[in-house]
Amino acid sequence: MFELRQELDPFLSELSGDQASQFVRILRPRDAMQDSAFLVDILRHLNRLNFTLQGKEKTICELWNAVKSFMMKVDVLPRDVETDMIHFATLA
Repeated sequence: MFELRQELDPFLSELSGDQASQFVRILRPRDAMQDSAFLVDILRHLNRLNFTLQGKEKTICELWNAVKSFMMKVDVLPRDVETDMIHFATLA
């Protein structure tokens, strides 16, 4: 839905009803969009970790390395938000 936000705004504005107006109120404010973009990026990182942890015939060492790597990335994320946002493609 985040990628479609520019197309959704005019479409929802033409519709009548409470749900359409609620979505328009969510889509328009810049702060709400930034929060949504941040959430999209964080969930993308979590989905990658989830995908990495799935599958058969993975050793506990491989799983632990994936978790440790993710934890190291989590330590970098706050600094990344304040600087160049390499890990936040949607938010950038």
